[in-house]
Amino acid sequence: TDKPPLEPCPFCGSDMDGFAGMVPEAFARSSNSFSVQCDCGAIGPDAYTMEQAVAEWNARDDKR
Repeated sequence: TDKPPLEPCPFCGSDMDGFAGMVPEAFARSSNSFSVQCDCGAIGPDAYTMEQAVAEWNARDDKR
């Protein structure tokens, strides 16, 4: 599985090396949406696809 580059977590600063890649199990899920989740528990914005979830995580306004 590909591991797209992720911006560091804006809350704990993790470099997101623990992100498993583009597999459903690597994302927080609620109903039909995906979100990138950091080991610290921070969850990114909901998106309809895994690719969109990664893009939303990288585009967050609350980056350090």
